[in-house]
Amino acid sequence: MPLTWFEIAVIVPLVVCVHYLQQMKIALKVKGYPIQMFTGWRQDFRWFQELIEKETNEEAKIGYMRIYNGIRLSAVFLVVVLVMRAMGKI
Repeated sequence: MPLTWFEIAVIVPLVVCVHYLQQMKIALKVKGYPIQMFTGWRQDFRWFQELIEKETNEEAKIGYMRIYNGIRLSAVFLVVVLVMRAMGKI
Protein backbone atom coordinates (compact mmCIF):
# COMPACT_ATOMS: atom_id res chain seq x y z
CA MET A 1 0.00 0.00 0.00
CA PRO A 2 1.62 3.28 -1.10
CA LEU A 3 2.03 6.17 1.29
CA THR A 4 -0.32 9.12 0.99
CA TRP A 5 0.94 12.69 0.73
CA PHE A 6 -0.18 13.30 4.31
CA GLU A 7 1.85 10.37 5.60
CA ILE A 8 4.90 11.57 3.71
CA ALA A 9 4.36 15.11 5.04
CA VAL A 10 4.37 13.71 8.59
CA ILE A 11 7.22 11.21 8.26
CA VAL A 12 9.76 13.48 6.54
CA PRO A 13 9.81 16.28 9.15
CA LEU A 14 9.91 13.69 11.94
CA VAL A 15 12.98 12.05 10.41
CA VAL A 16 14.65 15.41 9.81
CA CYS A 17 13.88 16.56 13.36
CA VAL A 18 15.26 13.35 14.90
CA HIS A 19 18.40 13.68 12.78
CA TYR A 20 19.02 17.24 13.95
CA LEU A 21 18.23 16.33 17.57
CA GLN A 22 20.86 13.62 17.33
CA GLN A 23 23.35 16.12 15.89
CA MET A 24 22.53 18.52 18.74
CA LYS A 25 23.19 15.84 21.35
CA ILE A 26 26.47 14.90 19.68
CA ALA A 27 27.61 18.54 19.67
CA LEU A 28 26.70 18.91 23.35
CA LYS A 29 28.51 15.69 24.23
CA VAL A 30 31.65 16.85 22.42
CA LYS A 31 31.56 20.14 24.33
CA GLY A 32 31.34 18.26 27.65
CA TYR A 33 27.69 18.70 28.59
CA PRO A 34 26.14 15.84 30.60
CA ILE A 35 23.54 14.43 28.22
CA GLN A 36 21.40 11.31 28.18
CA MET A 37 20.49 9.81 24.86
CA PHE A 38 16.73 9.32 25.27
CA THR A 39 15.72 11.90 27.90
CA GLY A 40 16.27 15.54 28.73
CA TRP A 41 15.42 17.01 25.33
CA ARG A 42 14.22 20.36 26.69
CA GLN A 43 17.27 20.85 28.90
CA ASP A 44 19.54 19.87 26.02
CA PHE A 45 17.80 22.40 23.79
CA ARG A 46 18.42 25.13 26.39
CA TRP A 47 22.07 24.10 26.72
CA PHE A 48 22.38 24.14 22.96
CA GLN A 49 21.04 27.70 22.81
CA GLU A 50 23.62 28.70 25.43
CA LEU A 51 26.33 26.92 23.47
CA ILE A 52 25.44 28.91 20.36
CA GLU A 53 25.57 32.19 22.28
CA LYS A 54 28.94 31.38 23.90
CA GLU A 55 30.64 29.99 20.78
CA THR A 56 33.52 32.17 19.57
CA ASN A 57 34.46 30.15 16.49
CA GLU A 58 32.28 31.59 13.72
CA GLU A 59 32.40 28.45 11.58
CA ALA A 60 31.27 26.23 14.47
CA LYS A 61 28.58 28.74 15.39
CA ILE A 62 27.17 28.60 11.86
CA GLY A 63 27.07 24.80 12.07
CA TYR A 64 25.25 24.96 15.40
CA MET A 65 22.78 27.48 14.00
CA ARG A 66 22.12 25.14 11.07
CA ILE A 67 21.24 22.36 13.54
CA TYR A 68 19.11 24.71 15.66
CA ASN A 69 17.18 26.03 12.66
CA GLY A 70 16.71 22.52 11.28
CA ILE A 71 15.07 21.39 14.52
CA ARG A 72 12.79 24.39 14.70
CA LEU A 73 11.77 24.40 11.02
CA SER A 74 11.00 20.69 10.90
CA ALA A 75 8.93 20.97 14.10
CA VAL A 76 7.02 23.97 12.72
CA PHE A 77 6.37 22.19 9.42
CA LEU A 78 5.05 19.13 11.27
CA VAL A 79 2.70 21.27 13.37
CA VAL A 80 1.45 23.13 10.28
CA VAL A 81 0.74 19.85 8.48
CA LEU A 82 -1.13 18.44 11.47
CA VAL A 83 -3.17 21.64 11.94
CA MET A 84 -4.07 21.69 8.25
CA ARG A 85 -5.15 18.05 8.51
CA ALA A 86 -7.28 18.82 11.57
CA MET A 87 -8.90 21.69 9.68
CA GLY A 88 -9.65 19.41 6.75
CA LYS A 89 -7.39 21.23 4.28
CA ILE A 90 -5.32 18.13 3.41
